[in-house]
Amino acid sequence: MIRWMFACAAFALAACSVLPAKRPVALYALSQPAPQDSARGRIDVRLAVARPQASGPLATAWILVRPVSGQIEVYPAAQWSEPLPGLVDNALVEAFEASGRFAGVERAASGLAHDVELATELRDFQIELEGGPVAVIRIKASLIDAARGEAVVSRVFETRAPAAARDAAAAVTALDAALADALAQLVAWVVAGQQDVATGN
Repeated sequence: MIRWMFACAAFALAACSVLPAKRPVALYALSQPAPQDSARGRIDVRLAVARPQASGPLATAWILVRPVSGQIEVYPAAQWSEPLPGLVDNALVEAFEASGRFAGVERAASGLAHDVELATELRDFQIELEGGPVAVIRIKASLIDAARGEAVVSRVFETRAPAAARDAAAAVTALDAALADALAQLVAWVVAGQQDVATGN
């Protein structure tokens, strides 16, 4: 019995030694928005940013690539540093803070009082190889009036940025650029809308 146990242990060790080594996974994050010139003045609006909604692969930490229409794959040795909605949530909060245009910017989950809430949904966030490679991002954004608890305006933002190559590092650089463009448009849209509300337009 003892000899059998030692034999099994020896077999297990031998089996472990011939297994392929686990391939390391590179983790990537998104860059932080740079502070903007707020010389045009602040708007007396407290903004709450809700965590983006996402489903399927968009709710994971995988970096997605679409080789052809209707097919989604992932980079096997690369991931985001956390699930994508969390990364985009941080980027949204930081972008609105960096704009310097709001009386306050908080996360909706904080429960702090606010005037308007930004709700978003991730619809595309991948590298497309057909006609590319190119980073494609689509985000639906809705502004919710806190007093009424209903959406007052919505818009879908779509941005693209070419990737220098098809590898994961180039993909992340392109996705970062496409997101920066989307964030700049989104901030400008919210600011313009709130200025119209303030002036009664």
